[in-house]
Amino acid sequence: MYGLSYRKINNIVGWLVFAVAAFTYISTVEPTASLWDCSEFIVSAYKLEVGHPPGAPLFAMLGHLFTMWVSPQNAAIMVNIFSALCSAFTILFLFWSITVLVRKIVGNSGNLSFAETFMIMSCGVVGSLAYTFSDTFWFSAVEGEVYAASSLITAAVFWAILKWDEDDSEYSNRWLILIAYITGLSIGVHLLNLLVVPTIVFVYYFKKYKITRAGVFKTSIVAVLLLASLVWGIIPGLPVIASKVELVFVNFFGFPINSGLLFFVAILIAGLVRYVYYTYKKRKPLANTVSLALLFCVIGYGSYAMIVIRSSADTPMNQNKPDNIFSLIYYLNRNQYGSAPLITGAYYNTASDYETAVKQEYTRLGDKYVKDNVPYQKYNKTYFFPRMWSNDLRPGQVDIYKRYVRGKTPTFFDNVRFFLDYQTGFMYWRYFMWNFVGRQNDMQASIDDPSKGNWISGIKFVDEARLGSTDNLPSYMAQNKACNKYYFLPLILGILGILYQLKRDKKGFTVITMLFFFTGIAIIIYLNQAPIEPRERDYAYAGSFYAFAIWIGMGVAFIYNLLTRKLNKKTAACIALIPGLFVAALMAQQNWDDHDRSGRYVTTDFGYNYLISCDKNAIIYTNGDNDTFSVWYNQEVEGVGTDVRVVNTQYINSDWYYSQMMRRSYDSQLLKTTATPDKILGERRSQIITPNYFDKDKKQPTIIPLKAALGYVFDDSKSQKKYGDITVSLIPSQSLRLPIDKNEVIKYGLASDTSAILPYLSFNISPLITKSKLAALDFAANNFPERPIYYALGTADDYFMGLRNNLRFEGLVYRLVPENTAGKSINVDKIFDLLVNKFRYRGLNNPNIYHDECSKRTIPRSYRSAYIYAANELNARKDTVRLRQLMEKYKESMLEMEISNPDEDPYLQMVNPFVNFYFTSGLNDYGTSLAQKLVDDYRKEFLYCVALSAKKFHVENQLTMTYFGVKNLVEILGIHKQTDLHKQAQELLGEIDRTFNSAIS
Repeated sequence: MYGLSYRKINNIVGWLVFAVAAFTYISTVEPTASLWDCSEFIVSAYKLEVGHPPGAPLFAMLGHLFTMWVSPQNAAIMVNIFSALCSAFTILFLFWSITVLVRKIVGNSGNLSFAETFMIMSCGVVGSLAYTFSDTFWFSAVEGEVYAASSLITAAVFWAILKWDEDDSEYSNRWLILIAYITGLSIGVHLLNLLVVPTIVFVYYFKKYKITRAGVFKTSIVAVLLLASLVWGIIPGLPVIASKVELVFVNFFGFPINSGLLFFVAILIAGLVRYVYYTYKKRKPLANTVSLALLFCVIGYGSYAMIVIRSSADTPMNQNKPDNIFSLIYYLNRNQYGSAPLITGAYYNTASDYETAVKQEYTRLGDKYVKDNVPYQKYNKTYFFPRMWSNDLRPGQVDIYKRYVRGKTPTFFDNVRFFLDYQTGFMYWRYFMWNFVGRQNDMQASIDDPSKGNWISGIKFVDEARLGSTDNLPSYMAQNKACNKYYFLPLILGILGILYQLKRDKKGFTVITMLFFFTGIAIIIYLNQAPIEPRERDYAYAGSFYAFAIWIGMGVAFIYNLLTRKLNKKTAACIALIPGLFVAALMAQQNWDDHDRSGRYVTTDFGYNYLISCDKNAIIYTNGDNDTFSVWYNQEVEGVGTDVRVVNTQYINSDWYYSQMMRRSYDSQLLKTTATPDKILGERRSQIITPNYFDKDKKQPTIIPLKAALGYVFDDSKSQKKYGDITVSLIPSQSLRLPIDKNEVIKYGLASDTSAILPYLSFNISPLITKSKLAALDFAANNFPERPIYYALGTADDYFMGLRNNLRFEGLVYRLVPENTAGKSINVDKIFDLLVNKFRYRGLNNPNIYHDECSKRTIPRSYRSAYIYAANELNARKDTVRLRQLMEKYKESMLEMEISNPDEDPYLQMVNPFVNFYFTSGLNDYGTSLAQKLVDDYRKEFLYCVALSAKKFHVENQLTMTYFGVKNLVEILGIHKQTDLHKQAQELLGEIDRTFNSAIS
């Protein structure tokens, strides 16, 4: 082909595809951290700190290379670019894998014709570009998460085994050694990569052995056993053996911590090297290859040394503190998250049928390891293949489970139905269709909800048959940038590719099918996801979409072979490329706007705004991933608010995190505590009960000073009580008081009016509290009022433990104050200054910047709450000057966020009030514009509900919310004498009332 060898053409075209992918991802990369774990991963990469279990040390070290040369403000984008380049290399290996597979079908021997070469390149280009622009892969490609690097490793390993397959030289086994090494390295990124192992086994079988049914069956068994040996053998097994050696060295011989671990690693490596040398000298090629593969796999696994080394350095983020082999095992096994049952286990409604047992585990105490009794649930009944399960039932889960249960207790067949319909259908095939048929919107899906998160095709009669009419979509649906329509074209092309490979290369078809199965359906079986996840989980199945993209590429070959019946081969090859490029271009055009994160700062600005809401040297309690990790990012990377001590209310249940609070971190002094590390070690004081926990009618003891109660709790001789095998701690009363020194309050600037200062704070705790709430009591008793104490906006009421009337809202946080704040719970001056002058809202006012539904749902709600609190207070004070300034700032800063999904962010609570504030502050044009938007959207929402109701969809909740939203808007418009809009809203309210009176009663 133009004088170039096939190899050169393959390389040149592959790198051109790489360039397209790299340009796409780098152009659309987020300039800073994204939601969820990205902030944490960027911190771990920037400063080589220890992230959440099971860690990603290789990702952190490679990401660190990208951040070493830039300023802190550019660290995040460099980690994101690292992901973008990993994704582009994934596309490169995908291209080369497709060309290897298609050339094998065309024929490896002899020279290829122009048409054949062109057709093979076309297959590679179309398949790899289709995956480049696919929804799920593109999402992970532009953020600082492990999934891009994980995809690269999967792609590289699959390509390497294909290269081994076509390499007939005496040195072909070098590819197997490379695969083993990359597999070992992959453990330091994500375990999803291991799911390519069964595919490797089949490639090996097809090349080395004659194919028989018995052989295929045996190979399947070997493939599963090899995968199991890695997941449940080598990865957890080597640390367990090392822990036995470590225990002997430290507890019996008196050597330092980790001396036994180092000895074990040295002996293991030396033994493997010795065996490699032995098999080489004895001319045992198979044994030599196996021993080399094992050696390099272990060397790759050695990236976890970084975790132990950095944890031993006590980095500020040091999750689980895996500084020794015992805590590393806990870390690797992700014990803090629990585990889903795989083969046997309890059903959701047998979860209470258990007894609490204990098992002994070693934990570090000083320079020794001590035994700790760890309680666990020992179920009295277990069942085969439990899919409907839950260790901790969340609201709504039972309702979903009951849909699949015919009797009182789930049967095996009920579980199979749930697996096929919900776990496979709703939680996998829906994601599959997103990528190759089309996506309705980016809203969190709910089973049987036709308005959120479903797949669509763009073919009206097909979509309306499933999801109802699309003629009157509300703006949050009609204008949703994640509404992507592919008209089934990628799916059809992939099916043609399946037919092509199935007919011409059954071995290759089996290999791709194995890859598709183990990176898709097998993950569903392994994860055993419970319903109602906090976010969509399609990223877990990207490997199977990768496999389908190979078939999309082969679809071009199908079309080529079809055209050669009527046309010459050159013409057929050129024409066959056109529909494939059209499919890839269509996916790019549809997906670009909702995958372009350039200009988006919403996550890190949220963390920044949290921190500047706090006074100097503060303590702030945060809740989940999205508020905690964004705050950590600002502190660790950009150096904002390093004097503030962040306390995550979920992590503080753990001894390692509680102990970290007792150490200094940057400019934040340690937290003073009654507890000492030995008193909270392991499971000690994980549950604290009051005297009436077992006897609800027992008279409550007298109110007790908080410090005295803590002294009692942390005194082993007084508080430790055994109930069977379980040891719990007692706290003497549910009613606790913390005396307030007025001079201290004035000294630390908590109050200027001494007459309002309370003599004490009153804590009312439940009969059973966890270590998290014990820590909150401990920190309050020993640090207040010296250090300001804040709670994040979304903190659950029960965490305040009776202090609700001692909280004052300031910015995005509640501040603990020694006053009764009932009726005066807002520091309006501070909130106004923060909202108008200090908060960052970068990009929220730009309609061209894409903010996904999760960003809109979790973050603007907090901002809106702050604006509503402040506006209500200014309105009550008749301070129209500042109210107008506040509303102008809101309009200027929150343009893109003004209206979002009313089901997740109700109009009634979060948007309607701004109509009132606009009119009250004299911004009548803003008020009229927003009110008209709302009336129009409520009308569309109503009509949409009418159409859905006609299709027998349950829309009562949506309709009820719409009804009360319109009713509230009618009142607001009546107050402000907006005659025309008031009439429109009244007419709509009457229509809703007449049409659906029974539904909203």
